[in-house]
Amino acid sequence: MILSTHVTYARKAVFSSRRPRPDGFLGAAAELIRHPAEKIHFGWPGFGPTPATPDVQGIDDLVNKVIAELDVPCALIAQSMGGIIAIRVALARPDLVTHLVLAETSGGISRGPDGAPR
Repeated sequence: MILSTHVTYARKAVFSSRRPRPDGFLGAAAELIRHPAEKIHFGWPGFGPTPATPDVQGIDDLVNKVIAELDVPCALIAQSMGGIIAIRVALARPDLVTHLVLAETSGGISRGPDGAPR
């Protein structure tokens, strides 16, 4: 699998999705990656099965929560809304992000009924 060859120097692989389930898309991807990096599944408070917390009021708070987890070089693997957060994390802390893998992410671009960006 291509992902396994790209996560060479990461000591952690951080998977971010608003619904971090082992049986979900990123859970399946995590199982396929053969690499010794510690795998962390990060959910967004208030979305899916992750309970809301008072310290999360917007995307900036989510970005800061992820940055707080990055204590060693990490690969960020993100789906959906996690994509824009992962991009912002990578821009804020490029020294700790070794790889950025985005899947099914709009990057926060709103789309109209015809699918075109607004």
